[in-house]
Amino acid sequence: MDTPECVPASDRPASQSGPSEAAGWRRSARAAGPAAPRLQSSPG
Repeated sequence: MDTPECVPASDRPASQSGPSEAAGWRRSARAAGPAAPRLQSSPG
């Protein structure tokens, strides 16, 4: 669960944070379904 896809964009390095990265993370979060809110609430 330490993969960038499971980490909120705000917790990522600026070098990895971008429109495409954000879209990819949102897509992963949507695919996770019920787990998405939990991942957002978790600090890491």
